[in-house]
Amino acid sequence: MNGGDFDLVVIGGGSGGLAGAFRAAQHGARVALVEPAALGGTCVNVGCVPKKAMWIAADLAQKADLAARLGFALPEGMPRLDWPAFVAHRQRYIANIHASYHARLDAAGIALLPRRARMLDAGTVECDDGVRLRARQVLLATGGRPKR
Repeated sequence: MNGGDFDLVVIGGGSGGLAGAFRAAQHGARVALVEPAALGGTCVNVGCVPKKAMWIAADLAQKADLAARLGFALPEGMPRLDWPAFVAHRQRYIANIHASYHARLDAAGIALLPRRARMLDAGTVECDDGVRLRARQVLLATGGRPKR
């Protein structure tokens, strides 16, 4: 991509950036989304989604223990978690979310640029490879980091 003109350039492919890009495209806007890492942000990649998988595994272990104490016949000893299989399943699940985002971006006609970007001025975004994008509107949806 040699740069181009868009109605909206979104910097950040987390939940906020994706929502903004999809909504603008639904209204006919020409949209570019710039995200250097995996789509979905913290929640999908290292937060909510993996945490929920871990919680479900822990909950199942606790329920298996309770079932054994209540008299349910379980195979020899307590069920054991195959950690590598669990991690592979969790990562496949996250990969499916990424694939869904990519398919939706393609279907909506949103240009995805897997790069870092910075604002040059109110209507110009420059990617780390020198590509410049011009837009009437820029949405900064880069998330945040805690500061101690």
